[in-house]
Amino acid sequence: MPQLEERIPGAKGPDPTAATTYRVPRRIDPKMPAIHGPVCPPLPFSRSIVLDVQPLRPAVQPRWLNPEIWLPLGLLVFAMVSVPVMVMSPTGLPRLRHLQQEERETDAQLAKLTREIQELRARVERIKTEPTAVEQVARDELGLVRQTEVVLQFEK
Repeated sequence: MPQLEERIPGAKGPDPTAATTYRVPRRIDPKMPAIHGPVCPPLPFSRSIVLDVQPLRPAVQPRWLNPEIWLPLGLLVFAMVSVPVMVMSPTGLPRLRHLQQEERETDAQLAKLTREIQELRARVERIKTEPTAVEQVARDELGLVRQTEVVLQFEK
């Protein structure tokens, strides 16, 4: 039995250059089970409708709604606002300058103490090795004199 087809006004026939053609079955017999899906095998007792189905095109969006545009721009605006706020906050650039000044002062104190330690070590080494250095320390710091020496004290 030949297959019956209904034509939809404005629809084209099965043409290989046309859009994809689907066969949509119609239930003729109420005892026949419903067939689901876009393409159904032709049945000898069913009628078919030939439809031209155009491929779906994405809806045209305004250019500013495109994430490739607004995402980088949003990040740029965020950076332009947040960076100056963070730099000028009390924990930003002023704190950095204060800490740099404090570091310079600490480095100067460290250099001074290092020189003082080197001088004291050299003095200890001289006291250990030279007898004249021991005598000099005894005279200057302890106020000791030899038995043969006479001490004269003057008032100021």
